[in-house]
Amino acid sequence: MGKYRAGGQAVQCGERKAIVNRCEELLLAMPVGGRAEQFGPRGDPEADVHLPYRISSCKYVGGDSFMRLMQCVADRSCSMNIYRTSLYGFLDTSSWFTLWEAATAVYYKCVSRGLRGWHGGLGNFLTRS
Repeated sequence: MGKYRAGGQAVQCGERKAIVNRCEELLLAMPVGGRAEQFGPRGDPEADVHLPYRISSCKYVGGDSFMRLMQCVADRSCSMNIYRTSLYGFLDTSSWFTLWEAATAVYYKCVSRGLRGWHGGLGNFLTRS
C-alpha cells in the first residue's frame, strides 16, 4: 500500500453534518483506474469525463458480496461531486485513482466524523466534494 501524498489544497472539512450512511460503500464502488483521463465541460468532444460529475451511493439488492456490486441501485444517501474551480473551458488531466485517494482522505478526515468535506488541487482545476 502506498502513502497518500496530498497535492495542491489539503482536505477541508465543513461545519454542516454529512450523512455517513453508505459513504464508505461509495468508495468501494467508484472507479479507480490509474490511466490519465481528460476531464472537461459537457459537450467537449475531447473530454473523457464531462463535468460536473456525480457518483452516488447505492442500495444493494443481491445476495453474496460479488453479486451485490452487480445489483446496485443508486439511492443518493451519500454522493461525491467532481467539478472544476476554473471558469475557463480547458480540459484537465487526472486519474480516477487520484480522485479515489482524495475521496478516501476526505472520508476518513471529515465524513466519518459526520462533517462534509472537499479536496482541491486534484488536476489543474479539479475539485472533489
